[in-house]
Amino acid sequence: MPDLESLTDAEIGAYMQLLEQELSGEEQSALRSRDPDKYRQWLDAQLANVPMPSHQKPDINGFREGDGVRLTQAFQGETVAFEAGRTGVLLITNTSPAQIRLARTVPLYEVLVDGSDGQLIAVSGGAIDRIPGKYRVTYDGEYVSCEPVDQTSEGQPRGPITPPLPDRPRWYYRDDAVELDRDIAIDGKPYRKGITGKVLEVQDDTLARLARQGQVAVMLPGNDLIVVPVAVLLPAGGGDTQPSDEEGECNHPGWAQARFRWGAVNRDRQSRPFWSVSGCSRCGLITDGESDEYYGDDMHVVHLKWRGSTW
Repeated sequence: MPDLESLTDAEIGAYMQLLEQELSGEEQSALRSRDPDKYRQWLDAQLANVPMPSHQKPDINGFREGDGVRLTQAFQGETVAFEAGRTGVLLITNTSPAQIRLARTVPLYEVLVDGSDGQLIAVSGGAIDRIPGKYRVTYDGEYVSCEPVDQTSEGQPRGPITPPLPDRPRWYYRDDAVELDRDIAIDGKPYRKGITGKVLEVQDDTLARLARQGQVAVMLPGNDLIVVPVAVLLPAGGGDTQPSDEEGECNHPGWAQARFRWGAVNRDRQSRPFWSVSGCSRCGLITDGESDEYYGDDMHVVHLKWRGSTW
């Protein structure tokens, strides 16, 4: 796999300036009202992944891509669990300035866990420690390989590993049936885990605003409209992980998950290719794949919806 070319000093300087150009919600609204074109340029630059080798990627609170790490807490996802003490490699799959700032603030770390059952997971601050060992990380489409600069205890480099399906969708479309994955309260009104609703169609401006906030508009029974973070939603029936056909095999229900891997924005920033992979959240089988390319305003809205995705 060829190494990525290093950015020039000028390119790194421009990237670091973008990283420092954080605007509050009020500042963004003011810029958008004052100069929509300038606002769009700023937003596109903030959301654009900038390919660069590991040694040039910014750190996440002192952790750098290729660092050996250890889980200090047990990890429990929807479909995968790892006990405290498992080791892995820290990855930074998206270098967009907005994503780097988000990861530093939460904080949020991507770890490719070692072992035959290892997967790419995201853990919050305090859940990892740095351990001895540094790894050369290379990406090739949907594959990532981590080759130790210092040999592992087994003396073997890691081979290509296919990133796993996520434990839930990264976004939801109009009319998707969803359910809450936990009890919540909005303005003092309780909503119980498991209550189902339908995702609403909203105007593109509203979609872009909600996407930047990581929120989804959902209509519940009784015409009760709520706006909630995407992280508290599951596909309706997503909590049922058992096969449901008569033969006991998975029937890949309609709420199969999907995630995207974006290609680089073209130099004129007018188009962006992507690859889509869909898979069943019950059994993990990849069921479909496609590719396409978005242009102009379509790219702006769809990129917002899938920001932060590693596919």
